Amino acid sequence: MRKTISPVNLAEGSARSANRDKEPVQGIEMTMATFGENISYYSHKVDSMGRFHFLLDDSYGPQMRILLNAKKPDGTKKKSNYNLSLDRFRAPEVDYKPKPSIRQLDPVDLEVLASKERRDETAAVFDSLYGVTQLEEVVVEDYRLRPERKEAYQEYGEPDVVIKSDDIRQKEKKWSYGLYSILLFNYPDQIPIERFPDGFMLAHIKAGNPSRETTLLMVDGRLLTKGEYEAIPHMPPGIVEDIELVKYARFFGKHYLTVFPETHPLDAPTVGHIISVYTKGRVGIYATDRPAPGTLDTTIDVFSPVKEFYAPRYDRPVLPDSQKTDLRSLVHWAPSLSTDENGKASSSFYNGDITGDYLIIVEAISEDGRIGHEEKIYCVGDESP
Repeated sequence: MRKTISPVNLAEGSARSANRDKEPVQGIEMTMATFGENISYYSHKVDSMGRFHFLLDDSYGPQMRILLNAKKPDGTKKKSNYNLSLDRFRAPEVDYKPKPSIRQLDPVDLEVLASKERRDETAAVFDSLYGVTQLEEVVVEDYRLRPERKEAYQEYGEPDVVIKSDDIRQKEKKWSYGLYSILLFNYPDQIPIERFPDGFMLAHIKAGNPSRETTLLMVDGRLLTKGEYEAIPHMPPGIVEDIELVKYARFFGKHYLTVFPETHPLDAPTVGHIISVYTKGRVGIYATDRPAPGTLDTTIDVFSPVKEFYAPRYDRPVLPDSQKTDLRSLVHWAPSLSTDENGKASSSFYNGDITGDYLIIVEAISEDGRIGHEEKIYCVGDESP
């Protein structure tokens, strides 16, 4: 029976004694916490060389935060200091020196070029008939919504302003004493901070009349209670993923009564705003960005998100007045296919409206690391009489 190999995230490194007596590293137990889409925990003992490795669950997206801790086996009272380091994997450099050569194109290459010219001519005719002007490439950046964030948008409304964690950290100074100190001096036009004689600080969203429009606080998709407001000003900026400002939140009166249940329903404001803070790994408002002694707080690289391409479906009848010409140059993209026990795999897709030859490129890798590459050409004909 053949074994299917799936992508694996790997974290490797070493532990060395920091004491002068070069204490042996045998028996050290390593624990790792990863803060991806979900929080996961791993445990592993180092080998005789002080090496360790963790096989992590598949995770996709930007770098993932981890906490790595080393400790002596249970029952050992002697304390020791260890220097922890993680290996960084880098792609090898490719020394490529192209040698220019002049050769005659084979018939397949000539046909591919001619097909491209026909597609360009068809696109130009289509543009002139329907008054369409093609633009250059436009890059649109966005992030995939997690379920809890999508639910929050449906309940409270989408944010009008998003302050990313990188912007917050860049503005952090040595004298900064918490999250509100950064907002106070860098975002006064968006989030004015009201300070009281007893030291209490209250943040508002600058939108309408601050004396009449209340601002509520939310962390990781949950509205905070009155007693939790004191913890927000001193939140470590390092644990903040981003801050979202929701101006004129939906159903604000209901949300206000959730935070202040003693208020009479007729006295609850119907218009207001919400400051929504999301923390890394959903650690909450009482977490700290300073790890405990003996803990390494860093990030590791994970798999890049799968790139998706537009792929229309024609399995349903299309009305004549809504039918559009399909001029895609890339008609199908399958980033991951697995073969069966017979070494076969299949994929289906819809072609576009451009007739002519199409090029199929297939790349593969075997269980033992062998790679394969194959190119094929197929023809799409015109079905019209």
